[in-house]
Amino acid sequence: MKKENGILLAGLVTFIALALALPVGNLSILAEGEGKGSETGSVRTPSVRDDRLSGYMDLSVDDPDQTFLTSGSGRQYMGSGVEAADVNGDGIDDIIIGIPGYSTWSGGTNGKVVIYFGMLNVNKVLYSNQANVTIDGTSPVFGCEIASGDLNNDGIEDIAVGSPTSSGYAGGVYIFFGRTNWPSTLKDTNADVHIKGDTSTYRECLGIHLAVGDLDGDGIDDLAASAVVYYYEYTYVYIPPYRYYYYNWYFLGRVMVWFGNITWNTTYLADNGEYDIRINGSNTEYYRRTYGWWYYRYYYQYYYNHLGSSRLVIGDIDGDNKGELLIGSALKYYYPVPGGTSYSYYAGEVEILEGRNRTDWPKEIQLGDYTNYTRIYSSTSNDQLGSGIGVGDLDGDGYNDLAIGAMGYDGIKGRVMVFWGGPGIYGRLGGLYSSTDMDDLNPDVDIMGPLSYSSTGNNVLIGDADGDGYGDLFIGSDSYSTTTYNYAGRVDLIYGTDRGSWPSEIDMRTNPGTFIMTGSQSNAYLGGYDYFYYYYGSVLGWDCLAFGDFDMDGKLDLLVGEPGRSNYRGAAVMVLFKKPVIEITSVQLLDGDGDGGNILTAGFKYYTFQVDLTDSWTWREVATLTLSFELKGSYRGFRYSVVMIPYNQTFWITENPEDLITLSDGSTVTTYGYKRMVTEFKIMFPMNFLTDEFMDVRVVAQGGRSRDEVFLEDYCRVEMDFTFSGRWMAYDENGEYLMRGDFISGAQDIYFTGLKVVYQDTDVSPPDSFFDVRIVDNWNRVFFNYTSSGTAFVIKARSYPISGELRFRVSIVNIIGRGEDVSVIPDYYFQVDADAPSPPRNVVIHSDSFTDLRGTFDDDGGDFVTWGPAFDMGCGIAGYMVKVWSWVGGTRAG
Repeated sequence: MKKENGILLAGLVTFIALALALPVGNLSILAEGEGKGSETGSVRTPSVRDDRLSGYMDLSVDDPDQTFLTSGSGRQYMGSGVEAADVNGDGIDDIIIGIPGYSTWSGGTNGKVVIYFGMLNVNKVLYSNQANVTIDGTSPVFGCEIASGDLNNDGIEDIAVGSPTSSGYAGGVYIFFGRTNWPSTLKDTNADVHIKGDTSTYRECLGIHLAVGDLDGDGIDDLAASAVVYYYEYTYVYIPPYRYYYYNWYFLGRVMVWFGNITWNTTYLADNGEYDIRINGSNTEYYRRTYGWWYYRYYYQYYYNHLGSSRLVIGDIDGDNKGELLIGSALKYYYPVPGGTSYSYYAGEVEILEGRNRTDWPKEIQLGDYTNYTRIYSSTSNDQLGSGIGVGDLDGDGYNDLAIGAMGYDGIKGRVMVFWGGPGIYGRLGGLYSSTDMDDLNPDVDIMGPLSYSSTGNNVLIGDADGDGYGDLFIGSDSYSTTTYNYAGRVDLIYGTDRGSWPSEIDMRTNPGTFIMTGSQSNAYLGGYDYFYYYYGSVLGWDCLAFGDFDMDGKLDLLVGEPGRSNYRGAAVMVLFKKPVIEITSVQLLDGDGDGGNILTAGFKYYTFQVDLTDSWTWREVATLTLSFELKGSYRGFRYSVVMIPYNQTFWITENPEDLITLSDGSTVTTYGYKRMVTEFKIMFPMNFLTDEFMDVRVVAQGGRSRDEVFLEDYCRVEMDFTFSGRWMAYDENGEYLMRGDFISGAQDIYFTGLKVVYQDTDVSPPDSFFDVRIVDNWNRVFFNYTSSGTAFVIKARSYPISGELRFRVSIVNIIGRGEDVSVIPDYYFQVDADAPSPPRNVVIHSDSFTDLRGTFDDDGGDFVTWGPAFDMGCGIAGYMVKVWSWVGGTRAG
């Protein structure tokens, strides 16, 4: 059972710790023969329809947008208090969670409060040691209650933290003013304001519940805090022969108020009356017991009035722009006859004190004597009226309405009563300054819990989640059991509408909330824990619901405590009103080669794959961004993957068969505001990659409840082969260009050029260290070029000194890859003529006339020469040269 029994020895008297419900054990059979949780239906995951969160989220199988866990061990009760407020002034609500620990007679564990800044700390799972700010308490149960508002009117919300066991159980409240720059760690002693409870009371335990709101209508938020106020009185009188023993046991409860101010003192001492209002629980209501035997007489009086034991709320319900102080006292006993012997335990009640000008509030109010307040009570044991109180405009008429929970009503099924707000609200509540049994009231909307032992109404909150102008009702049922888990807990979101559309009765068994969330495991107590160990100030799990806009979309998101998870280590979960949408807007290979820009040259270049994405929440919500290359053909099933973790912007290779790909340290992430992220993966593929076939590319972005995927078929391929680009040319040592088949002489230099080495289907040249250009002739002579990357190579060869055909074969030697000729073009060949021709035969010089056969010089009119053909074995006679000597000894070629 969640409400644990405890024993305290004080003097000679034994006490039983207060419990909030009858012991029920670990039940598996519920009223009416219904299986637990049977009404939840078949919907598995939450959805958004018409911009409204709807459906069913089972935390045992479904993931919320964020889960917050404690880094500590043992019973931490994380999530006993949750709050949403913009404490750093950036316009985004922050998540504030209490981790109170616990307090017992033997000590306990000190509490703490952690703050996660909205839009900045959004991992799917966050531990307490990952919080942006940690406030460590120096006493147990620090952080059991948290409230927020602008207490100093500086425009930034502040937080107040309850600490019931501090200062020797006097208790206290610590105020930390909002600021733009928070240190990562603080202690309660670093608080801007410390309010210390009354040390004259045995167990004051100030800070069990807190409320912030404007009580006096001056525009500045005020602070209210409740206290246990436990003490006892003992008197002994001896009148022979009788011995008389008189015991008075007090659990009166107390609420104190401090009005908001621009300037606060650093310390307030309740002992010295340093408060603006003090309201003491009734001192006229009690029951008595008398025992006696022989000469002993025992007289007991029990004042179990527990003012403020369950809830404090400040909110304007009558429309006068001044907040009412609404006090939930769920543990109050009901006494049919004050001072009589009968009572109803934990019947509960709600006290409402009207808002008024600051000067109209009395400093001291003693309930029982003071009658200017409105009281609603229960006369039935364990109804726990006042377990939850919510204020907000459910029907959109401009007036805040009032919702009151009674978590123990009807066999702990629970109940929530709604009363329409406005100037006439007190008529609905039995009259101004009236005292009315809740059974005599007619709520405007009466909501019944789904099953016995659901504890519906343990927490009640109202806020306009969907932004339609109607407040929405957020209800906790912390003892609700599913078909699988006992006391898993449950929360329901019921959307507001106009007054005429609200049914007068809602049975949550057949008409649950539009959105339902159930706890993760047995004894998780999602939405509350409602535990009191009053003697030692352990007040846990009463304030486990909060609304906040954590994604800047104008909707209110849900923050829920789950203090029982993992054997009471505790947790909290956050669900965004609108499911986050991750969208991969583009995937680009920025620097691919080839005509299509889709070729990856192997071995020496990092290629940039750019992924641009947006997230409707924040890019920080993305847990992983994965880029995968999926092979095809004979290597189908092989995949190479790299992942980027946005949380710390680190890159990792996660799939790498045969360790082939390389990820550059130059991979980058660039963010634009909160919602856009551009990632550049820089990847190199080796010369021994498995295939040069086109690969598919898949990009997956995953975070929380959102996922997006882009699949690009045949997107790119790795090119490992080299080829030549350009026109192969040759020229001789005189610079004359040579064509294939030309005759050349033997033993002369020949130069080859015009080609450069590139990756196949690209114009990219590999580095010199990757290749050689080799020329081999048909005489097996080898000529190399080693340094021609990016330019046309030049290789000098030499013709063979023997006549005949001379062929030159040019190729690329892939040094890094396969080490063989990977590209061959047609041979260049020549005809070598290495032999001299024979002289011409029958040479005749003709001069003067055709009959002058001896060539003597006379008076002929012209000169010419005739000869017979010469002989050559190789290329033949290319031409003849005739030289003529002049009469003066010169020569002239002809």
